[in-house]
Amino acid sequence: MQTFAVQVRTGSEVQVKYRIEDMLRRQTAAGNDYAIVVHAMETFTQRFNGKDEAPKQITPKVPGYIFVTIKDGLDQQMKPEIWHLIKNIPSVLRILNHAISEAEWISFADVVCEIAPVIEINSSNNSRLKEIVRQMLTFLHKRNEEKAKQLVHLLEAIVIKTKATMTTYTIPFSLFKKTRERIDPDRRMEISRLTDQRFILPEIGKTLMSLAM
Repeated sequence: MQTFAVQVRTGSEVQVKYRIEDMLRRQTAAGNDYAIVVHAMETFTQRFNGKDEAPKQITPKVPGYIFVTIKDGLDQQMKPEIWHLIKNIPSVLRILNHAISEAEWISFADVVCEIAPVIEINSSNNSRLKEIVRQMLTFLHKRNEEKAKQLVHLLEAIVIKTKATMTTYTIPFSLFKKTRERIDPDRRMEISRLTDQRFILPEIGKTLMSLAM
């Protein structure tokens, strides 16, 4: 297995991935199975606005690049026929000459995986979440056990920014998921209520406090 970096036009990473996958399906149907996996390293931001839909914005974790893993290569270089198939895809700028070593790829993927999906909530109301996060960080930094370290990592991933009268909360999707499992295990709650900042922000705070117990 060999992985190659492909430079693409910034903003087209996910689209190029889909185009390559579509090309590979056509090649397979024609009897050419190249056993290629395409990685755009996607993540997403989901915006909560108290409406019936919570739109997701999918973005690449490595802007301007996608990665292709091929079953076999040729002296650390991509086979010419595969190179031409990928290079002819619209928005592909260039294919880096040499394969990424397996060790480098695993190390790189581990780092990139740390970029987790998030939810984004705008609130004009005074939420206690900011104070809860501050108090918990102060308390947990005094504890040295592994559980406390993991919770500190989660808390430090919460970004709270205030501009004029509006506060934007950027919260790991994993924390929202834990909150939903607690308050809506059967997934029957209306999306408009689940994404209402007046409802969900206090519930996220309750989840954080329950994790510290």
